[in-house]
Amino acid sequence: MELCAVSQTEQRSCEPGPDAARPSGVNWNDPTVPAGNAPPMPRWPLYLAAAAWFAWIVFLLVTLVTRTRIDPI
Repeated sequence: MELCAVSQTEQRSCEPGPDAARPSGVNWNDPTVPAGNAPPMPRWPLYLAAAAWFAWIVFLLVTLVTRTRIDPI
C-alpha cells in the first residue's frame, strides 16, 4: 500500500494525472508536427558503409591485377 499524503496541508493524489498516459517526447507520426522537424540521422553508418565498399573494390582490383600478372604454372 502506497502512502501519498505528505502532510495535512500538502495533499498528493496517488492517481496518475492526465500527462501520465502520454509518452514524453515528440510523436513523429502526429500529422500536426510540421515536416522537416525530425531529428537528424547519424552520419557514421553511411561513412562506415562507404569505407567498407571502397575496401571491397580495392580488394577486387588488387585480386584482378595479381591474377593477371602471375604466369600460369
